[in-house]
Amino acid sequence: MSAQRRARFLYALASLVGRLPWPVLYRLGDLVAAFWRWRDVRESRVTRRNLELAFPDWAPARREELYRQVLRTTARQALETLKLWTRPPEENLRLLRARHGEALYDAALASGRGVIVAAPHFGNWELLNQWLASRGRIAVVYRPPESATGDAFLQLVRGVDNVQQVRAEGPAVRQLWKVLKEGGAVGILPDQQPKAGDGEFAPFFGKQALTMTLLSRLAERTGATVLLAWCERVGDGPQFELHVEPAPAAIGDPDPGVAVACLNAEVERIARRALAQYQWTYKRYTLRPPGSGEANPYERCRAAVPCCTPAAPAWPSPPPAAAWACSPARCCRCRPRPRWRSWSRPCSPWACCSGWSATAASPGSWTRTVSPPAAAGCGGPRPWSRCRGSSTWTWSAARWSGGWDWPPWWCTPPAPAWPR
Repeated sequence: MSAQRRARFLYALASLVGRLPWPVLYRLGDLVAAFWRWRDVRESRVTRRNLELAFPDWAPARREELYRQVLRTTARQALETLKLWTRPPEENLRLLRARHGEALYDAALASGRGVIVAAPHFGNWELLNQWLASRGRIAVVYRPPESATGDAFLQLVRGVDNVQQVRAEGPAVRQLWKVLKEGGAVGILPDQQPKAGDGEFAPFFGKQALTMTLLSRLAERTGATVLLAWCERVGDGPQFELHVEPAPAAIGDPDPGVAVACLNAEVERIARRALAQYQWTYKRYTLRPPGSGEANPYERCRAAVPCCTPAAPAWPSPPPAAAWACSPARCCRCRPRPRWRSWSRPCSPWACCSGWSATAASPGSWTRTVSPPAAAGCGGPRPWSRCRGSSTWTWSAARWSGGWDWPPWWCTPPAPAWPR
């Protein structure tokens, strides 16, 4: 089956979801969010980590509340978008309860200087895209998925009248330059992380983030008007308010550092209007400033590294009488590996969960106890907190014996691989 046929099949499935009434759709989104939290999927892990990075001074309970709100809003927005993609744009635009700055956009487009619309991942940007298309032709920059089917699907659902989709690749700059020189409009999502070398670092929620310079370069060299636009969700129902505002002049500053700092400040200002409506599921801080010595903050939550100091003994040589203490060095997951997924690692309590000790019971016999804490490190409860309980493993007669005193069904680790 070709990518185009698979894309049409996905569109048919999306149409079925889009036929659901709004209350049913939102209830389904709430169930999806609950599933994300229960299984601690990628969206859950990245959201929690982003909130730790952006709000390190918040109390854990406050971050946890926002974390739940973000997942709920994100799941609803995903299903909401399927409905918007598969309904006529004219019907979708009736969901706009208020339109602030609509005349500002029309005037900028009519000036003939070109318009650059900076649209953060806030609220529902797909509804914003349909509103922009209703005002005239616009070229929208997007990052194509790795899957050919996914790319074909996006071309199908976003390919409404007046929308030209431009892949965020080398030739994109020339295409956008031509559109702006002809007095057209260009839409850019400015809070996507560019490739290394294609941007500048600037503060974003108090932490350095690699930020694109494409928008500022286009604004400086073409003299186009830069506007900030977003569709903010209002209440729990399918109602939105459109906002269009002029961007500060510093966004087009010749100094890239000044321009990206201004851009990030504006995106942060918009996100703080309703923090739960921002896309916290995106890995915004993956690349770190050169020479900073900072590691990828998301990799830390996956790496399986020994966490014991001093190093574990070369068993079965007798350990000293004193026990070894173990402390967490990384934010690790503690969960079995589903057979149909490859990203999860089997639970390894002495590599991820802290609190093991080893003592010599008698010559030729040693006992090792693992007791993971309910919460440790990384600013609050982590996924391994579900592995509470203790286990005792005894080495005797050339084999290990023992087991978990309280084995949760979702976290049953294998017997130790020791002795080595």
